[in-house]
Amino acid sequence: MFLTAHFAGPSGRGLPFSAVMRKLSFPFWLAGARLRRRGGPLVLVVLGLAAATAMLAAVLAGTVAAQDREVGRQVEQLPAKVRSVRVNWFSVGGQVAPYATLDASVRRQLERVLPERATGTSLYREHQFGGALLSLGAVDDLGRWVRLRSGRLPRVCRPQHCEVLVVRRGGPITNVPGLRLVPVGEGDLRTATLFGDAIPAQDLGESAFVEKIRRYHRPAPPPLVLANGVAALDRSPVLHDAYRSYGWVVPLRRGTVRSWSADALATRIEQARTAFQGSSFGFELTAPTDELLAAADSARVAGRRLLLLGGEAVALLLAFAVLVAARQRPDAEAQLARLSAAGGARRGRARCSAGWPGRPLLRRSPEAAASRSARCSNTRCSPAVGSGSRRRSRPPPPWW
Repeated sequence: MFLTAHFAGPSGRGLPFSAVMRKLSFPFWLAGARLRRRGGPLVLVVLGLAAATAMLAAVLAGTVAAQDREVGRQVEQLPAKVRSVRVNWFSVGGQVAPYATLDASVRRQLERVLPERATGTSLYREHQFGGALLSLGAVDDLGRWVRLRSGRLPRVCRPQHCEVLVVRRGGPITNVPGLRLVPVGEGDLRTATLFGDAIPAQDLGESAFVEKIRRYHRPAPPPLVLANGVAALDRSPVLHDAYRSYGWVVPLRRGTVRSWSADALATRIEQARTAFQGSSFGFELTAPTDELLAAADSARVAGRRLLLLGGEAVALLLAFAVLVAARQRPDAEAQLARLSAAGGARRGRARCSAGWPGRPLLRRSPEAAASRSARCSNTRCSPAVGSGSRRRSRPPPPWW
């Protein structure tokens, strides 16, 4: 009913259905004719826009990748003893809380900072066992952090039979009632991440000459042994009143710190530091937050440089597409002139030039409109348009 009222003839009666559909399909036919006649330039415009879009996406992705790589490189260049988020606690065991309580409190806070599980450590002050000094420590999952020189890795410590790894020689390893230490191998720490300078590691980089000077000016240190498992060693009654330091360490690796999350990580570290300082246990959190922020700033500068270079390529591709599109403007203006001479309405001429479907384009009869619009699409612009010298053209094919 709407179509009948909208496409009423001169007598007020509605046009036949075929005539209505012919009117509606004519803009599509005209747009197809224009595309068939001028398909080459249009393809160039589309390809130019597609290439510019792909280049822009590649530049943005490359910028993010370059920033992430720069942050990873900056993190790897940090010294191993500071390249971690570390929580320390110093006291005499049993005076504040059991180790299990401390461990649960620390891990709950660290999980809000980093998703990785922290490695627990403990280091006891040099203690006399059977009349001989001995440095004793423990590490959770010791095999991940040491390199064997001889023997094998110790099993989980038990006070009645606590297997240990000898990291530093220097005298006999004696036993006392309630804690039997059994050396099963010798090795070195792979990195100084766990204990810093407190225990020598292979990556400290000291030359043999510096090591000899250090040993000459200081007395020989007592032997140092490490047990497997902090909580297991802490259960020994012999060490109940010994002064010790507990540590929880989360190493910072290339995949841990990302360019898009470095600032958020530094914020979470500061929040955790505030929480630890406000607790009753007296924890101390250390982390390279300043270095992380500096690495993020450096990565942003590198990303802007890459984005500037890629933006120039995108601008050239867009300029090419605009140039090709601009060369089609005279043809579009000529077509509008032919439509005006053929009696087309203003809104109809706009739809024809854009190739849009819509209401009937011409105010004349369907046959005259089809004939003149076909000439609009199939003939070139000529100054004779509108001056009376019009060429005859074939009517368009039926819409079906």
